[in-house]
Amino acid sequence: MLAKIVNTVSTVLRMEESVGFVNDEFLTNKLYIMQSAFIEYRPKQSNEHAPITHFVIVVNGAEVHGNFSTQIQAKEFACAKGYRPVHVARVRHLQDRDQPAHWRKDPC
Repeated sequence: MLAKIVNTVSTVLRMEESVGFVNDEFLTNKLYIMQSAFIEYRPKQSNEHAPITHFVIVVNGAEVHGNFSTQIQAKEFACAKGYRPVHVARVRHLQDRDQPAHWRKDPC
């Protein structure tokens, strides 16, 4: 019985690495799939020299958290909230979520 439990736990931990499960949630008998987050600047401008006022966290196409003065603050907040992976815009005026080249994945 113990061997079966250990095998199950190791399987889940391997799944965590590939899918984004969180160990802490697993240890409390809850299993959650974490959503990915995108750190975007505001206001959106096509002009790369336009000023940035703040950064927001976008999940599933909706702004869920906002008003961070830096990308680092927004990234740290998203990581602390458990979003995995966190994508940060590489170039200010390119934020197409369907283009992987516009984003860098941050290792939380």
